Order: sequence, then C-alpha cells, then structure tokens
Amino acid sequence: MKVQVPIDQVRAVPDATGATRNLTTDMTAAQLTSLPRWNPMPQ
Repeated sequence: MKVQVPIDQVRAVPDATGATRNLTTDMTAAQLTSLPRWNPMPQ
C-alpha cells in the first residue's frame, strides 16, 4: 500500500558514496498505515 507521508516526516539519507539517494522516516508501521492512501493522478 502506498500512502501520503508528510514531507516533514521524511529525511534524506546519504549512501556509501555520500550522495543522497534514499529517504527514510521515524514513523511506526501503525502511523504509516493510518495515513491517507496515495492515488496517482490519471494521465
């Protein structure tokens, strides 16, 4: 399930080379599943 995570709950994590490529959050699984579902806009 994809959800809408508030941007202030996400942070970038650098990879081994120092480039920022991954995102993470400290939210629990319960918090994440309670968020609104993400629905892409039709193209």
